[in-house]
Amino acid sequence: MNYFSSSSSSTSSSSSRSSSCSNSSSDSSSISIVVILVVEASAAAAVVTIVVVVVVVVVVVVVVVVVVVVISVWPEQFLEGKKLVEIKIKIV
Repeated sequence: MNYFSSSSSSTSSSSSRSSSCSNSSSDSSSISIVVILVVEASAAAAVVTIVVVVVVVVVVVVVVVVVVVVISVWPEQFLEGKKLVEIKIKIV
């Protein structure tokens, strides 16, 4: 009888050990999932930042080119008496 009781006791302790091992395994997997999500979030933030910087640079370059073209073309048009843009303002 003592043999059976010690046997069941060792079985329950081994099952509790395996249970604690499985818990630690799930904890480490959840930690790794969190780390992967954080890494993916920071990579996504980096991509968004790069895209925003590229868009801003393109807009600035376009604005500079337009300003340079207008400045270089406008005096010639002005001296010839031609109007590039005619603006009419009506006060109602």
